[in-house]
Amino acid sequence: MPSGGAVASGEVNITGTGTNHLIIDQKTNKSIINWDSFSIHSGGRVDFNQPSAKSFSLNRVNGSTPSSIAGQLNSNGKVMLINPNGVAITPKGVVKTGSFTASTLNIKNKDFLSENYKFEGVGSSKGVSNGGKITIGGGHAAFLGGYVSNSGVVTAKLGKILMGSGEKITLDFVGDGLMSVSVPSNQLGNVKDIHGRSLKSLISNSGTLKANGGVIQLSAATAKSLSRGSVNLGQGSIIIATSSGDKKGKVVIGGSQNNNIRVAGQINVSGKTINSPSGSVYIRGQNVEHFGTINANGKSGGKVQILSNDILNIDGSILAKGQTDKGGNVYMVSENQITSSKKTNIDVTGKKEGGTIRSLAETRIISSGSLKANSEGKYGGKIDLTAKNVKLVASNIEAK
Repeated sequence: MPSGGAVASGEVNITGTGTNHLIIDQKTNKSIINWDSFSIHSGGRVDFNQPSAKSFSLNRVNGSTPSSIAGQLNSNGKVMLINPNGVAITPKGVVKTGSFTASTLNIKNKDFLSENYKFEGVGSSKGVSNGGKITIGGGHAAFLGGYVSNSGVVTAKLGKILMGSGEKITLDFVGDGLMSVSVPSNQLGNVKDIHGRSLKSLISNSGTLKANGGVIQLSAATAKSLSRGSVNLGQGSIIIATSSGDKKGKVVIGGSQNNNIRVAGQINVSGKTINSPSGSVYIRGQNVEHFGTINANGKSGGKVQILSNDILNIDGSILAKGQTDKGGNVYMVSENQITSSKKTNIDVTGKKEGGTIRSLAETRIISSGSLKANSEGKYGGKIDLTAKNVKLVASNIEAK
């Protein structure tokens, strides 16, 4: 259980030290608590009682042991746990808060108090792993470290789920709500998740991330000398950001400093019903492989963008159908080559009007599989394949 708690800022009362139930009563809107250690054993419980859902508590570990959450962590507000030695939520761990941040990167007290959420590491920061169940009440779940993995379940309806790997990360909760990762982590050794499995990428997801009507972002700044990938979404990976009322979901994978991106699981930003809006998916990396399924269906089809600085390989499905209106838009762009296999299925069919499929490569496109931009009405969609060299191999292309 947490030990050695010392209040550095705010008005806080800590009771239950040395027992299975620690209670932290926070009277001010913000608090900073320094701990010798912060872990919750199986059967243990830590409750933060805060003035409101907007209240924030920064909990920093100054000792030498990692944090392991195998019990319950509850709060009606926002809780941040900083431990440079590592943070792991085990399969028995349960977190229920308004917002939750787990980071091995530090944040200065003055930045936290002024709501300037800038995190910085030491060059080769430790990792953050989640194998448990995390439920967020409309806020954010952020996991920041040298490497990050999720094999559990994270739910943040109308909120944000952020997984960032790097040594300088900024969280923006006011502007576009996205995370900025600007300095790569020097993780050259063998990194493992909480189950002891080696991680092929700095960010790995084999569990479920769900933020209906919200934002899910996974991004890793990667050194050019590092062969390990940036983001790996395994076959068991499920990412869901479907609509919630009129709120669209948004999924962002990778970014300008990400190298290898692998998508083998499911991404779903569809409308909840056939009359609900669909969301958007943005994937960017040096090399991108898509073997999974992307669904962006809705009243009108959603928007899917996949960008590669080198090789883009499509071997899965992308559906952006307009179920009562216009089909969606699928853009695939590479500075070198785009290859799609016979398993490829891209469909932007619309009820009233077909959508747009655009594949643009600097040197070559090798296209197999099925591309459809049909319409049940009068107006078929558009399909554009542009490169210096375009080769169609047993392709089925329809825009009628």
